[in-house]
Amino acid sequence: RMQQPWLGNNLKDDDEKDESVDTLLLDVSFMAHRHAHAMGQRLQTSDGRMVGHIFGAFKQIKSFIGTFHPRRLAFVYDRGCPWRRALVPSYKQSRRPPDGAPKQWSPGPEVERLLRSFPGYHLSLDDFEADDMACWFTRHAPLDVKGSILIYSGDRDLWALVDDKAKIAALVTKKPKGPRAKSKNIWVREEMVKEEFGVSPRALAKLKALLGDASDEIHGLRGAIRPGKKDVLRGFAEDELSDIYFDAYQNNITKDHLPVPEPFQDALMAERQDMLNNFRVVNLDLAQIPVGSNPLKVETGNVAGALDTLVEFECESLLAQVEPLFKELMR
Repeated sequence: RMQQPWLGNNLKDDDEKDESVDTLLLDVSFMAHRHAHAMGQRLQTSDGRMVGHIFGAFKQIKSFIGTFHPRRLAFVYDRGCPWRRALVPSYKQSRRPPDGAPKQWSPGPEVERLLRSFPGYHLSLDDFEADDMACWFTRHAPLDVKGSILIYSGDRDLWALVDDKAKIAALVTKKPKGPRAKSKNIWVREEMVKEEFGVSPRALAKLKALLGDASDEIHGLRGAIRPGKKDVLRGFAEDELSDIYFDAYQNNITKDHLPVPEPFQDALMAERQDMLNNFRVVNLDLAQIPVGSNPLKVETGNVAGALDTLVEFECESLLAQVEPLFKELMR
């Protein structure tokens, strides 16, 4: 297979069938919730259990393998994150299950049961989220991971890991308008991060701390999102002096250290503790992971385990696809 040049257009879609990657890293919680919400109650077992998340995750992985031909898969799993909510009590407070699902039900563990049977790298750690595991993998990837890493997730915090030089990109899927339009796989490289947010990946966590993040229910600097205000904070986030502001050990910082107009200086100083808490929540720097922790496990593939899970969820139409798919991954 021909390996496409890494640098070039910052967007590539799945019309380029010869595009390939070394490692395709998959956010399992995102995939599970995406397909559960998309399918809702349209797919159910005979006893009324929702099954769209199982069916959808399997089919999407099969599609990705056929498109990108990864040498290996890496799966990252959520294990909750109480320390983030302790810092920002509103963090992800309003997340709801799909319509028709039990109040406390989550599709993630059921999809994990299926995907744990897949050959590849599997990463999880108590009290840490999938994006922490993705960050850990990009920093401590096994020695046999020598090529590009493509990260599939709906969590745009992970765009902070995009690095053209290190061959780390993110992947998003978008569906054009129209009833018969097919979803496109869009590669996110550094230039797209800048186009979307106005800052480089290294400044993204600082910007999100300042502006807030509605999807995660993080509140930003008061008044920061009024028209004309965002550019000031983008410039501040990109400025290396902002590293001092977001360093919790810098206790002697004053507003004179801040390269922004005086009204922003006053707001930044008055709300600095809130901004530091926001930054710790969104920043992917591994500082919270205990030294010596190794969340990575290698699975060689368990065809029988995958078949058992699919039978349990009455996905008989997928059974014949399991063994060929595993052979493709273990080639």
